[in-house]
Amino acid sequence: MYNNAGVNIHIHKFPFGPTGDDIDFNFEIAKALGCKAISTERNDQQVKRLAPFAEKHRIWIAFHNHTNNTPTIEDVDPLMRVSAYIGFNFDIGHYVAGTKGKSPIPVIEKYHQKIISLHLKDRTADGGNLPWGKGQTPIKEVLQLPKFCTFSRGLRNIGRESSKRSADEKEDRIRGRSSFRNELRPLF
Repeated sequence: MYNNAGVNIHIHKFPFGPTGDDIDFNFEIAKALGCKAISTERNDQQVKRLAPFAEKHRIWIAFHNHTNNTPTIEDVDPLMRVSAYIGFNFDIGHYVAGTKGKSPIPVIEKYHQKIISLHLKDRTADGGNLPWGKGQTPIKEVLQLPKFCTFSRGLRNIGRESSKRSADEKEDRIRGRSSFRNELRPLF
């Protein structure tokens, strides 16, 4: 329906309900929207419950990290051991803040085949949120990664997140594309 109108919805985020029927319904929503994935907050217990549904519907679950639950790179992340349809909605700013300044680039290099969506926000090692180019998140370097351009399966999505908020939210939505370009410009 949306694809026929030229709108591609790759991922949706709608809470999973408590029953199997609720979970199936969430996947039916994803199918109706033409989604390739459903995003949810990272949860090491929930992944085991959702994985069979993801496999049944052949739709990815993209787990979003925050500062207190970042992907591991020393060993295989526990989420990645559960199912072929489990991936990351990787937030590079949360990673920088949650690891006290570590670069997210090794995570992307290790898991590029499992990163379904990438959230870009600029943060500091002590947790501050800043406009793009002002914090410690290597946004420019991430966007220039060679593997970033060769993700498989065409499921990739970039979510722009900025701490910069204007008093007029409606104007921000209208200016969305030019604002996005203007925020990227200083990085390159």
